[in-house]
Amino acid sequence: MSHIICIDGSIGNLSWRYKQYRLYISGLFIGIVAAMGVVEAEAAVEILSDESVQISSGLSLFLLLACVCLILGALLLVVYLRFKALLYQHKERLRVSKNHLREAQRIARMGSWERDFETGDTYWSPEALSVLGIEKNEMGIGHYESMVHPDDLEAVTEVIAAAYYRGGSYQCDHRIVCGDGHERHIRVAGQVFLGEASNPVREMGTVQDITERKLAELALKQSENRLRSILDGAPYPILILEITQNYPVSYANARAYQLFGVQNRALMQEMNTEDFWVNPEDQLKFLNEVESSHSTVEQEAVMKAVDGRNFWASLSANPMRFSGIDSISMSIIDVTERKVIQQDLERLATKDSLTGVLNRGSFFEHAQKEQRRSLRYGHPYSMLIFGLDNFKQVNDEHGHSFGDRVIIRFAELVKENLREADLFGRLGGVEFAAVLVSAENEGAYLVAERIRRCWQEEAFQVRSDNLNLTVSVGVAELQRDDETAEEVMERADAGLYRAKMSGRNCVIVFNGEKNHSQTS
Repeated sequence: MSHIICIDGSIGNLSWRYKQYRLYISGLFIGIVAAMGVVEAEAAVEILSDESVQISSGLSLFLLLACVCLILGALLLVVYLRFKALLYQHKERLRVSKNHLREAQRIARMGSWERDFETGDTYWSPEALSVLGIEKNEMGIGHYESMVHPDDLEAVTEVIAAAYYRGGSYQCDHRIVCGDGHERHIRVAGQVFLGEASNPVREMGTVQDITERKLAELALKQSENRLRSILDGAPYPILILEITQNYPVSYANARAYQLFGVQNRALMQEMNTEDFWVNPEDQLKFLNEVESSHSTVEQEAVMKAVDGRNFWASLSANPMRFSGIDSISMSIIDVTERKVIQQDLERLATKDSLTGVLNRGSFFEHAQKEQRRSLRYGHPYSMLIFGLDNFKQVNDEHGHSFGDRVIIRFAELVKENLREADLFGRLGGVEFAAVLVSAENEGAYLVAERIRRCWQEEAFQVRSDNLNLTVSVGVAELQRDDETAEEVMERADAGLYRAKMSGRNCVIVFNGEKNHSQTS
């Protein structure tokens, strides 16, 4: 239609130019006639005055008329040639536009058609016939419906009949059977124009060969079906998330339903995947990393099922295309049992098996880190060494079970009197150590003394009697020339030794050369 509009506009320009030329010619003709009138008037005057001039005027008039005819003929010839050149130019443009349109239709495998219901005539463009597999030398198309595949005929008829009833546009994808027996996938798009009494009077539209597209879609669908079959049989849970807001679930296999306690696919797709993570920030960080990555991303996170059960999961995900949509494929392995074992091993490696506090090696490791931090920032740092008094006698008289109970209770009491930032560990036997962060001698001494009094007041029931026990404590403060935590511990241990030698059940602060002892 755009080409027709262009041609109509050009024709309009030609008419306007023709009117201009006609005005020019009319004006020229009027001027010539006026000039002739003036000449004849002068000639008449001269004729009256002299008969000899009459013959000369007639000759002049004849010559003047001949010149005017020649001028008019030349002007008409120029106008004719100009119009002929313009008409040729527009015909050439029309021819080029038609060739471009045909080339575009050929590339798009599309053709046009038109039907007049009043005359019953139907026009199919050569491109449309080519789309339908009809050669130019064939008779053409009788009834298009006769070419439609029998399995698609009912659907095509319903779509077109509805358009005939209400008017307007329609579109329908279906198959046709060509004369050679081959099938093609065709897209018909049409527009129905209604006249009086809402009867269709004219119909026009396009036909397009979409066979390759449909075959590609079928191949993709078959590939996705095979992928679904493989994923359904996978021994571990798999989720495919769509890369849009909230990352909705596009697919989940049976293992995923079991892992998250979801009953059916509809419920899974309605869920917000953020609810699968105990910490939503872990979800955003993980999925954003996957989305921006071109390879597999792995992570461990705590996830939860719909019944509120938490579990450790090992996640492995990568970006992919699924059903034509940018997605994330994520496999999930429940590693809760392995994580528990790992945590148990870590606890055994770092914690005292009886009391649950730091063991000797782990305590020294943390104490060394805290010492470096204190020296770097200039913060005070004190260490306490505890030694239960006369424990061997208690153990011998009341048994090892009672002795274990005493050790466990002492560890609990010390933790109750320390801050969360402080360190506490069992060095072995009945010796314990604590590091007080940002504490000087005086502060450390007050803490040690409070623990000593609390332990002295702690009563253990043995048969019908109450047993009270005591503890000795050595305290030392970090000095600038200390290179290791062991150096601080040596001074604290010296303080403990002096406390034992002083009769036990006391606290002594010892700093070597700068001995500043305090005894309760």
